[in-house]
Amino acid sequence: MYEGVDTAHKRQYVRYGIVAFVVLGALVGWAWYAHPMSDSHLSIFPTATTTPSSAISYEIVTSTADQERGLGGRANIPPDYAMLFVFPKDGTYGFWMKDMLATIDMIWLSDNGTVVHLEQNVAPSTYPHVFYPNTPARYVLEMRAGQAAARDLGIGSKISLPLPYGK
Repeated sequence: MYEGVDTAHKRQYVRYGIVAFVVLGALVGWAWYAHPMSDSHLSIFPTATTTPSSAISYEIVTSTADQERGLGGRANIPPDYAMLFVFPKDGTYGFWMKDMLATIDMIWLSDNGTVVHLEQNVAPSTYPHVFYPNTPARYVLEMRAGQAAARDLGIGSKISLPLPYGK
């Protein structure tokens, strides 16, 4: 307790503290929304060797709301960036191009990171078509169009990444 500070001043300090807490919370929330987990890294290993150019930054999305939004609204997707959709169990998860501004590659992965289905150069104009894998998958990786080919990815390719539910 502070001696010599009257009750009115104490209330004023409490109000300032509450306002500062709310403003700080809003800034942290905005930063989380605007830059979600973009400093995570994964490496794609289409062959037995890896090079610095194969490393990409990515964000993981697990909530339904984030998965529905996906890369929607982003006009430019860097070539070294991806979004990893994580599902709790294998399934034939469908993806569409709602609110998309850029053409992308969609890569469905098994629980151990094996490519089981691939859709390349999917344009925003394909909406409302929904793309489904031929085989159940646990993960979906979305990247800038052309990156699957540039990284020599195809059915059966292995992608090494930290798989939360993988074997």
